[in-house]
Amino acid sequence: MIDGVTFVQAERVDLGLHAGAAVALRLRSTHRCETVVAGLHPDARTGLRCDRADDHLVADIDRAHAGWLRVADIIVGVEETSRPQDWLSSVFNQYLGCAVGVTVERGGTRVVGLRDGRVVRIAPEGEGDAGDEATVCASFVHAWMAGGREFAMLDGARLRLVTAQACFRLKVEGVLPLPTSAAPPGERASVRPAVLRPR
Repeated sequence: MIDGVTFVQAERVDLGLHAGAAVALRLRSTHRCETVVAGLHPDARTGLRCDRADDHLVADIDRAHAGWLRVADIIVGVEETSRPQDWLSSVFNQYLGCAVGVTVERGGTRVVGLRDGRVVRIAPEGEGDAGDEATVCASFVHAWMAGGREFAMLDGARLRLVTAQACFRLKVEGVLPLPTSAAPPGERASVRPAVLRPR
């Protein structure tokens, strides 16, 4: 594995009649090899396509080599910033291959943005923190969009992340636009539709 780079394989999983659908995110990097189950709760209306899968590459802006940043589907910044939208705009302007960016604003809220300017804030619900899950939050949004879901459906949703060690509850808040400079003219990346994966 390569430092600062995470390979993510996302597939829909069915959690049963009352739990609804979710996505299993298999993360592989030098420091992490685990599966995180992420889903909205309740999820009766919003399941991902069960016959689709989304593979993507995530790069940490502070640790990944420049070559990986140029081809990453998602770029992550884990240092807290007071100006997350400016950070996202800068990433999208510099790395034309990046479709989703995520950073952390003060207080631990993850700010996830798409290249076209749409943004959501994902904040811990109640007491406690969700740990270092910026990558997982961005990967869930990537899989959501690749599965053909509406971005607006995330606004006000409750997101649950289940790891081998814990279950985190987060709230998706405020779909906010980025400054127009976030979508420069020319060839740009976007979230590609998920592909059929044989079962």
